[in-house]
Amino acid sequence: MARAARLSDGFNPVARATAAENEHMLKGELDAWHEAERDPVKPMIVMRVNQAKLTDQPIDGERHFLSGSVDQIRDDVKQLESWGVTELFFVASGLGHGQPGDLKPLLDKLPTLRSVV
Repeated sequence: MARAARLSDGFNPVARATAAENEHMLKGELDAWHEAERDPVKPMIVMRVNQAKLTDQPIDGERHFLSGSVDQIRDDVKQLESWGVTELFFVASGLGHGQPGDLKPLLDKLPTLRSVV
């Protein structure tokens, strides 16, 4: 992280399973940015989401961060923004299993997922 803070315009982390893990990782990136004396410029933090599940109903109890209902994912996105994330993208490649129809359910939900930002 220190090298990225010195040489780049930001970070491209992969989202973790829990809010606490994401907060810890992002705090480390922002600390490295500060230690590299890059302030007051803010880094771009473009987070990749490999594991996401959009559901019609909220997930009760423990759930993977950035998964659940639109409202749950929207709350997670707001949390990421407060931790410095500037952009977020969801990767669909891991959700299909090599068959053309495997991604159709996800593609049908993309307009709904776009509404979280």
